[in-house]
Amino acid sequence: MSEHHFENHMNVSPKYSCVENTSIQTTGEQHTPAVVESMNISRSNTDSVVYSIIEKFKRRADFGKKKYNTDLDRKDLSLRDWYNHLHEELFDSILYLEKIMQEIDNIRVNVE
Repeated sequence: MSEHHFENHMNVSPKYSCVENTSIQTTGEQHTPAVVESMNISRSNTDSVVYSIIEKFKRRADFGKKKYNTDLDRKDLSLRDWYNHLHEELFDSILYLEKIMQEIDNIRVNVE
């Protein structure tokens, strides 16, 4: 398990509801491409669901790299910036869930 060391200027509210702009240092196990490749993940030795997710992650990373000309190893965003990106994505996911629920409800009404 990785051990994380946070610099002293990490300001988190007492209830962990707000993280202020800061930098973070981590130490511990790193998953470099060579380490990941040495895991020898293939269709023949991996659960089909896990393999499918790995493939989707790869495609998504490639798409993001082409679209934004960067990846998640970028160093120009603060912890607060990353938090904001996640916050926006989670809002989008709630909208998608609501749309799915409405579609399910419409199917039920049409079937009944």
